[in-house]
Amino acid sequence: MKLKDIKLYISLFIFTLVMSGCISDGDETYVLEEPGIEASKMIIGGWRKSNVKVLDEDGNEVHNSAIEGSLEEMPDIIFDEEGNYIITYADGKTETGKWNISDDEEYLYLDGTNWEIYSFGEDKLVIIYEYFYKGKYYYIMYIFDRAFSPAPEEGGEDGDVPELGDVSDNNPYKPWGKNLVSKITLTRRYTDDNTVSKTVYLFQYDKKSRIIEYTEQSYNTLNNTVIKTNKFNFKYDDSKVYLYYNGELMNYGVIGANGYLTTLYEGNSTTVNSTFRYDSDGYVTYLKTDNQEWEPVYKSSSWIGNKDMISPEKGGDVLSYNSDALNNISVDFNGLVTTSYQWEWFMHYDYSGVVFGLFDFYGKRTQQIATKVVRGVHWTDEMTDWNIKDSAIGDYVITLYQMTRTGLNNPFVATYEVEYYE
Repeated sequence: MKLKDIKLYISLFIFTLVMSGCISDGDETYVLEEPGIEASKMIIGGWRKSNVKVLDEDGNEVHNSAIEGSLEEMPDIIFDEEGNYIITYADGKTETGKWNISDDEEYLYLDGTNWEIYSFGEDKLVIIYEYFYKGKYYYIMYIFDRAFSPAPEEGGEDGDVPELGDVSDNNPYKPWGKNLVSKITLTRRYTDDNTVSKTVYLFQYDKKSRIIEYTEQSYNTLNNTVIKTNKFNFKYDDSKVYLYYNGELMNYGVIGANGYLTTLYEGNSTTVNSTFRYDSDGYVTYLKTDNQEWEPVYKSSSWIGNKDMISPEKGGDVLSYNSDALNNISVDFNGLVTTSYQWEWFMHYDYSGVVFGLFDFYGKRTQQIATKVVRGVHWTDEMTDWNIKDSAIGDYVITLYQMTRTGLNNPFVATYEVEYYE
């Protein structure tokens, strides 16, 4: 029996109604043989596998452990406008390749694999391929639900930042969730000319302890007034985080099953700008952004079961950890005071700095605060003082961190004062 002949039988197993000649607005699907449907446009965006079935030649579902154990695992897949796809696995690892759809819109090509498109709707995609096992043909059916559309929604009628604090979503993102920082004041005194700069960082969270607003305020130190403000807002849905910069959408990213960023986009683009891979422990081990590749380097930590990032890339800045200062607050302190996440300087089209890296979007953090960062002969940053206090949950948290820069690059002494929500 040919593959097309079993479509009548297969339809009994689709849990959305397949209707020829009908295109619905919801979960119902339409058969792609209908004229005028542009599958190559509708497929753009993200899809999440909801089910997989093994069918015999007559379209009956069967359970065969040998076949089921050999099936490809594709929990998440993203198609962009440039013909690229990204598959994200449960452990956060990714696979990239090229996709295409046949002119008759009956087949989806993923590099060397051909899939027949059984049905396709606004929010549902069903694809099948032929599988030969012990002298018999079987058909493997993958059912995907749309995870996100190609263009993120803008909040409000005028594209303003959406209302903050909505926690009705099921986003897998994992915030630090404790010792919530409310304010950090950075004061820098430059050694050469004795001038002073001041920056205040403010933080707000939702009921799930996720960051929803992060503000940078630059001060005129002569009269202690704010001269510039940068505001970042975060919105979450079931699979993505949206980052707004001063009211405009700057990036949106897909959060993988491991709770961390897997792909990042600029503005409303459907072309992936950054991709991330993680090891089985949750540490980011590879990323590509703006055509630059980064492979962070780690060593075993003095904290059993953890790792210390000793460089954001091979041959890059060298970080060391020689104190008991814990990185156990809602803001990843290494992201703020060191170059741990310097790749993010290249991720935003209108801002050069670290934002996502402050809030655990790049995988598991180093448990201690770095005491020294060396960039060759150019400069050395070294912790020269720190203070702590008991926290509300029984550990201790940092209240002051002083770092001194020496070398060729405008040396200074920087003091960070940290305040917390009670």
